[in-house]
Amino acid sequence: MKKLLSFVLALSLMTVMTACSEKETESQTSSEETTSIAAEETSSDDINNGSSELPEGVTFAQYLLEDFKGIVSENPDMSAEEIAAGLSANEAILFSSMSMPVEPGLLAGFTEEIQGFESASMFGPAMGSIAFIGYVFELSDEGAAKSFAETLKGCADPRWQICVEAEETVCEAVGNKVFFVMAPLSNQ
Repeated sequence: MKKLLSFVLALSLMTVMTACSEKETESQTSSEETTSIAAEETSSDDINNGSSELPEGVTFAQYLLEDFKGIVSENPDMSAEEIAAGLSANEAILFSSMSMPVEPGLLAGFTEEIQGFESASMFGPAMGSIAFIGYVFELSDEGAAKSFAETLKGCADPRWQICVEAEETVCEAVGNKVFFVMAPLSNQ
């Protein structure tokens, strides 16, 4: 009986390990190229169309970036926590999402501790193995935000989860706020 149970457990473990093995992607577009192309093709009107379908040629992360820009331009005094909650409620997010404030330190999705922000909030899947994580950081001033965004790009880890890898990283400062998302290319 013990041998049979050991065999079943080993078979189960082998199945899980196979399912979680790293898969090669055919090709990846750099986030800078994707960001510049999608930004030219996307407007705030495209984002606020009340549909969960993304405009053609626009990635999921870029879609959320445009929503972030719209929120910040309409409400520049809004807190990072309020912005993240708004982004978490975006109709394009097809999974059960949540947002919560975060403290400086080791944050999911990064290879190093993240320090130097005044406040921050993350948004992402409530549970599951979806390759998605987003943050809104608030810094003391615009100059600090731009430098902070470069730091985030440098220590981003698209494979922070065991079984999945984000296909795109988008990070941009708007005023003293920084938007950061690692996501699949599509919301489907």
